[in-house]
Amino acid sequence: MHISFTKHNPDISQSCKAVTEYLEKENSFREKEFENFMDEFESKELSDFDQQIEKQNLFFTTDETGEKYLNQNTATDLIDQNISSRSKENESKFFILNVSPSKDELEHLNQIIDLELKSNGINEKEIDMLNQTVKGSQQLELIKNDLMHQCLREYANDVMKEYADNFNRNVYSNPDLLPNRREELQINSQTKDELARLGINRKDPEYAEKFQNIREQKAAELGKDLSVRKMTEKDLVWVAKVEEQRTYKANDKWVTDNRKINREIKLLESEKGNNSSKIDELKSQLHKDRTTGEIVREGLKKGGQQYHIHVIVSRYDNCPNARYKGSIS
Repeated sequence: MHISFTKHNPDISQSCKAVTEYLEKENSFREKEFENFMDEFESKELSDFDQQIEKQNLFFTTDETGEKYLNQNTATDLIDQNISSRSKENESKFFILNVSPSKDELEHLNQIIDLELKSNGINEKEIDMLNQTVKGSQQLELIKNDLMHQCLREYANDVMKEYADNFNRNVYSNPDLLPNRREELQINSQTKDELARLGINRKDPEYAEKFQNIREQKAAELGKDLSVRKMTEKDLVWVAKVEEQRTYKANDKWVTDNRKINREIKLLESEKGNNSSKIDELKSQLHKDRTTGEIVREGLKKGGQQYHIHVIVSRYDNCPNARYKGSIS
């Protein structure tokens, strides 16, 4: 599994709207595929595929109740509005995780899907019957595709658990009892005075731990709570979307190589003389998609299964008190 990270550029925008809008690009494709499948049916109530397509087109996340689905505007607001009162305009407000299963990992998921089909009574015999008609084959692909989306949504949840755990950060245990600004200043001042009285300075390797312990004591004297606990995935603010397609980008090596070769071919074609053997040799060097055999160019869809997940995660935890939201960049 390959996971890459991209940070938000605050110079372009303070919002993640451009990202969530971009991740809507496959929605119309899925809707069209579903409409084509349902054309021959008088009533779309004959199938629950419409509900499956709707889930695939929505963003997803988790909260205390479990998996949650969001439209593009709600997903954007969830990230954009999770801002600390101490945030700066020139810092990234969110990060993007690109989670890409390898070919072998996708094959493993396909095997899981086959087992799921069998557990629901769809064995080789039923699969052969479905594949005997175009409609049946389409139905089977819709089922498999939805199961793949389910697998990848579950995997995204696991990724966020690991993401939170690897930060090894703390969050406040009781957000409802956090002190206000005046109280916090008082607590911090008293804590520093106490540390100075004890002869503990910042060079002490245990300074941070002792500062926190005294700070919690001072807060408790005011009826407040500054105790902390380890951060978990439930403290993160994130939305994700599963995508099914990839295209070759302008700066991909195969695209740039082919562009150069095509220029050489055009130059030879414009020249006088018999350059056919040279042209044929150059054409044989053009990169082709390993699955479809098409010559690679910018914008060409990559062949084979290209499932991947995009996760937008807020820089800050979900503490309801904006003053105490922790930065987890």
